[in-house]
Amino acid sequence: KKLYQIKDDQLIFICDGTYIRHQKSENNEYQRKSYSGQKKVPLCKPFTICTTNGFVIDMLGPYTANMNDAEIMRVILNDPDGLIKLLKKDDIIVVDRGFRDVIVYLEELGFKALMPALKGKRNQLTTDESNESRFVTKIRWVVEAVHGDIKQKFRLLDHKLDNKLL
Repeated sequence: KKLYQIKDDQLIFICDGTYIRHQKSENNEYQRKSYSGQKKVPLCKPFTICTTNGFVIDMLGPYTANMNDAEIMRVILNDPDGLIKLLKKDDIIVVDRGFRDVIVYLEELGFKALMPALKGKRNQLTTDESNESRFVTKIRWVVEAVHGDIKQKFRLLDHKLDNKLL
């Protein structure tokens, strides 16, 4: 609240996706959707929305591996009975760089989106951009800690899942 002069009626949401590895599927259509070209394994993606104190608001999904964080966020915001009911204009949504394609959409809906700075073709960020990026990262670690806690408490999610459990 001190870093961004947050009003009492404003909420700060932190959004991020994680992944759960699973076995190959015999269903060819699902196998193609669940294969991650980046990780080179089949996986599904749960999506976490939490507050700055670690309170989990919602855990959505699992989504297929061929959807990136920005696409998942757009799907969530287009659901009239979902997250959009909780949000008000000027609420703050903290995201990572994987959401860069949905930042404009968030701002069109009236939300303030905080994301670590992108360097682009420059060699380094300016001092102000670096400091702002550090502030966002300092806030964002909460969702990563939530993912760690969930995977630690539910060890099943930290290992490759059997297809019978999907």
